[in-house]
Amino acid sequence: MPRTGASPMRNTPEGTEPGHVGTGLHADSVLKQIISNVQDGIVVYSRDLRYLVWNPVMERLSGRTAEEALGGDARELFPHLKETGVLDAIEQVLNGAPPITIDYEYTDTRTGNRLWISDTCSPLLDERGGIMGVIGTVRDITPYKRLEAELRQSQERFRDLFDNAPLGYQSLDEQGNFIEINDTWRRILGYSKEEVMGRNFSEFIHPDFQEVFRENFPKFKTLGFVLGVEFEMIRKDGSTILVTFDGKIGRNKDGSFKQTHCVLQEITGRRRAELTLRIMAEMLDNAPCSITVHDFKGRFLYANRKTFELHGYTKDEFMGLTLHEVDTPQSQQLIEERMRLISEYGEASFEVEHFRKDGSSFPLEVFVKLTDWAGEPAMLSIGTDITERKRAGQALRESEERYRGLVTNVNIGIYRNTPGPRGRFIEANPALARIHGCGSVEELMAMDVADLYQNPDDRAAFMDELMRAGMVKARELPLRKKNGEPIWVSCSATVHYDNAGNPLWIDGIIEDITDRKNAETERQRLQAQLFQSQKMEAIGHLAGGMAHDFNNMLGVIMSAAEIARQEVGENSPAEEEFEAIREAALRSRDLTMKLLTFARRDRIDVKGVNAAKIIGDLHGILKRTVPKSINITVAAPDGIVINCDANQIVQALVNVCNNAVDAMPAGGRLDIKVHAAEFQDFDCYQCGKIMQGAYCLIEITDNGIGMTPDTLSRITEPFFTTKGIGKGTGLGLSVTLGIVHSHNGHLHLYSEPGKGTSVKIYLPAGESLIESAAASRAAAPIAGTETILVVDDEQALLTLAGKILSRNGYKTILAPGGAQAVEIYQKQGRDIAAVVLDLMMPDMDGAQVSARLKELNPEVKIVFSSGFSSEGVAANLLKEDNRAFVQKPFEIGALCGAIRKLLDQT
Repeated sequence: MPRTGASPMRNTPEGTEPGHVGTGLHADSVLKQIISNVQDGIVVYSRDLRYLVWNPVMERLSGRTAEEALGGDARELFPHLKETGVLDAIEQVLNGAPPITIDYEYTDTRTGNRLWISDTCSPLLDERGGIMGVIGTVRDITPYKRLEAELRQSQERFRDLFDNAPLGYQSLDEQGNFIEINDTWRRILGYSKEEVMGRNFSEFIHPDFQEVFRENFPKFKTLGFVLGVEFEMIRKDGSTILVTFDGKIGRNKDGSFKQTHCVLQEITGRRRAELTLRIMAEMLDNAPCSITVHDFKGRFLYANRKTFELHGYTKDEFMGLTLHEVDTPQSQQLIEERMRLISEYGEASFEVEHFRKDGSSFPLEVFVKLTDWAGEPAMLSIGTDITERKRAGQALRESEERYRGLVTNVNIGIYRNTPGPRGRFIEANPALARIHGCGSVEELMAMDVADLYQNPDDRAAFMDELMRAGMVKARELPLRKKNGEPIWVSCSATVHYDNAGNPLWIDGIIEDITDRKNAETERQRLQAQLFQSQKMEAIGHLAGGMAHDFNNMLGVIMSAAEIARQEVGENSPAEEEFEAIREAALRSRDLTMKLLTFARRDRIDVKGVNAAKIIGDLHGILKRTVPKSINITVAAPDGIVINCDANQIVQALVNVCNNAVDAMPAGGRLDIKVHAAEFQDFDCYQCGKIMQGAYCLIEITDNGIGMTPDTLSRITEPFFTTKGIGKGTGLGLSVTLGIVHSHNGHLHLYSEPGKGTSVKIYLPAGESLIESAAASRAAAPIAGTETILVVDDEQALLTLAGKILSRNGYKTILAPGGAQAVEIYQKQGRDIAAVVLDLMMPDMDGAQVSARLKELNPEVKIVFSSGFSSEGVAANLLKEDNRAFVQKPFEIGALCGAIRKLLDQT
């Protein structure tokens, strides 16, 4: 290796003198001084990778003198250049690539110094523009890396506690598909998380950058980190923004690729200019910092293009200024002292503030070194605009304060606790204390985490899942306040581990969702209530239709049996069989009436009745039917009046009592009590309707076996029974419910297994008693000679009705439908004394026929007949004059008596 001590720079191409910089490298005195005194290391590689230039900074950074380096092979002197990718970058530049910058950590094996280096490789061009070598600019960025590490450590505590960082975050899988983004990323780009997850990163960048991503993503995975990579990205609204990425590769324990971790920052509107050094002359003009030379009077002898740009002057304007004119007053006061220090020590570093041409000022970090200019002492100054660094530092401090305020003031609970079974709080915010009913964070932190769970098993299950998966998201947990009040929360938590994989602490956030859970429970209850109501209504319609059709058939059976019995005479051997048919039909009619009651076809015979009398009748029935092993107690004060059909209410109460008796096979106690009750806008939990005003409460309680919640929820369903085959129809309580609802009442059931059952029936209270008409009803005549028009779509019933009336002296005209009836009445209306009209017919129903007949004869007399009650469809029709009603299936006396009574009215 050639040796020279004259200069730390050396050029070996032909035509140059050893120890001097050749003409191709601007071999003037100023350039040599600048290269020797710049703050960055400067080297020049030949095409065969031998060192041609080696400045003093390189001696300090590498620990090798110029004599040791010049002429040496870079690959042999510094093997780490291959590992760090610098050699690859040199080869690319030699092949025509633009300047390339690589940052790496370097440990000199000779000195033991460990440094962070930023190495920029730029092409060295000859006079014809051909690439004759590579210029290397080597900068020690260790202080910035240390500052960066210190700042990261100062914020790490708050970043761990709150995920909503000020920078966008994204994580990609090995194929470049999104597996995680944060809220800041979504706000920057405008997409929802669902629109991003699983899609490839290339889908969100401008087409001009997609090839760059595809080529460099594999290098990123290999290198393990990227810094300051810029992409133009497409927002959801179609606009584009420029972002810069810093990232590293997350790896599994075995070192294999796991995922990327990248933060991005939008830098649209402010692009940090980092000019790379090309050839030495271009490097000075395009350097990312101000480079000047001035004498001890402050007169500028040299300045690069960056200096002019920073200060806002043209070259001629700036070179006519002095240092005193660009320094702000605060910096001017220190100029003489700084020059003295530079003269004494040869160099100095400090911060100054300069004026721009427009009067604004900006900060510079300056490195000044004593040098020689044309034989006179001068100062070489390299200044860096640190405006952004100052702003970044201020922004970081403000950001830390914002995070602290955010964690303190947010309404979501944030905490950190130990991972033990009990769990001790390490940190918590005021919102968490409020959620758990504590007056302060200190009061909360005095408690164990386990004390906030309603059920210890929930704590164990939550911790088991958290330790197994490492994180839990939006888990709903039943917790409690300090005073024991239950609450519901949504909890997300993450476990943090040490290098050995042992859990260190748990970070989590908690949101109080008690109101939402309560609303959800109420919604489910109302939905179940609506479903039950709809189901019961549907079954009611089915039961009502069946009962109507069944009544028609029963009418045929009853009437035919009664006529046949009359024809065979009282002493006929068949009389008993006909009577048996009649009684069976009557019992069947009672069953259909239960179905009609369940179907809520309204009340049949409503009167004001003393509740005590109803309970007395009920007590009398029970004494005759209930086993002696059951003790019955009754408490019914006189004076409480109910507007009801007494027979139906007694039937409803008998059904309830029968169920109670069945629940006490070994005997027990049956208590029946009557109370007055008053409600104001009370929401009935059973039917959802409002309970308003005065009610009579009939309470029936037993101490039997009780019911499970499932049985209790279905007990009023028709045909549902817990009894054995042949021991129950399953209609008892469903009929009771129908009767109660038809009286605008309410039925409440309470039961627990082994604790008996209580049934509470609320019926609207009446105002006065109505004397029963049955006691004063005299036997009415039923025969007559008038002409009666009978209308019914059931042919068998129509024929029998005609026979019944004919046997009792009436003349009959039969019509099998509404249209025929109207036609007959138009022709023979003067001869027809009354019309027996079925309400339910397919072509024209009874109401329509009644309206047409009334048009023909406003005084027409009509006896309506129906399997439904008079309080149903017929209720409005019966309000008119000359109207009567007979319930299907009817007996001969009922039909003829209703007709006779109507005809005798004047």
